[in-house]
Amino acid sequence: MEQDHERLGISPEAAKVFSRIYGMPSCAFSDETQSALLLHPCRTVLQAVPESQAQVAVLIHAHTGAISGTWGDSPTIHLARELGLRRASVMGTCSNKCVAVFSALALADCWLAACPSELALIVVGERADTRELRVARNVAVVGDASAAALVAMSGGGPVMLAHVVQTYPGYAEGIWLPTRSPRYRDLEAQFHARLAKVMGDALDQAGMTFEQVDHVIPHNVNLLMWCRLARLIGVAPERILLDNVSKVGHCLGADMFINFESLRRTQVLTDGSTCLMVSAGEGGVFGAAVFAWHEGMAIDRPNP
Repeated sequence: MEQDHERLGISPEAAKVFSRIYGMPSCAFSDETQSALLLHPCRTVLQAVPESQAQVAVLIHAHTGAISGTWGDSPTIHLARELGLRRASVMGTCSNKCVAVFSALALADCWLAACPSELALIVVGERADTRELRVARNVAVVGDASAAALVAMSGGGPVMLAHVVQTYPGYAEGIWLPTRSPRYRDLEAQFHARLAKVMGDALDQAGMTFEQVDHVIPHNVNLLMWCRLARLIGVAPERILLDNVSKVGHCLGADMFINFESLRRTQVLTDGSTCLMVSAGEGGVFGAAVFAWHEGMAIDRPNP
């Protein structure tokens, strides 16, 4: 971070704050095109599940930054063609910014309810190719990353028990909201309480409490914020997966899948382990989802 601050588009002073105070000494950086970046994880998950390519009914791209280009020239359509998903419908979602991953899970849930034998492929992520996207003011430096997941209505692995997205009015300017405005100060003052609320509401929907959560999977913003939240909700900091904050930075919506995969690779997930994903997006948006890790066959889910 401090050595390559010019490449990231930040000042030496800001780099020191992010590195030494916020606990973000580095972030992921890619010279690939965004199309190539998105293609890799999709191919990996399709190859990992035999015959899944023919079962994908919908491809959903969840992203934070708006996509610009020629009208009708959809990068998600190009991605579907590259992957050989000939029968899949395609869609994207970005209105909820870094919470778009939860919107994508909700879309997949609704889509597969009508065709439960099929699959949804969710791909999350992008390149932070502008300074506005690279630096989240007073929060994090953004890394370039992508991740993908196949979603089904049955099977083993993480089973979604609940998902909640909450939007608060008055912050529509997002990253352009003046930092000295009363609304920005209000957003900062209410931030932790609103993050705790969306987490609590997701747990209520799943019929659980914070004490029953084995792992909290956060978005990778600065460590100070998560330490303060841990005190607010009464959760030990070691139950919050923060290892990737110092390694890859804040990779927007991809944080959720990246951190879950990191947790899976540690082999701490056992049958019945519970995970609470949580994120916040520019514009006053907060989201959370509850998962239970299940070996073999799927468990019954409560109706959201």
